[in-house]
Amino acid sequence: MPPKKTNNQFLQQAQAIHGNEYKYLSEYQGATKLIQILHVECGREFYMIPDKHINSKQKCSHCFGPKKKTHAEFLREAKVIHGDKYEYICIWSCRHCPSLD
Repeated sequence: MPPKKTNNQFLQQAQAIHGNEYKYLSEYQGATKLIQILHVECGREFYMIPDKHINSKQKCSHCFGPKKKTHAEFLREAKVIHGDKYEYICIWSCRHCPSLD
């Protein structure tokens, strides 16, 4: 088993991959122990597994993750694709859906 990476070794690797894009708010405790990270550009703090941040080059999920559609965007796209073939009924009570009374 290779020796455990030190916090300084992790920081050097992270900077080599991500530059100064992130600040690391907690100490590296191992490849699979969550660390707290600050994305300097957007100011968001998040937790990530160090192995995924280094080896998979994962980034801030807010800035680089999949963008979710709003309810209205989904309905517009569905109407373009399917026309009036389907009726979309919201089964949850939410601010995006008309009342089902």
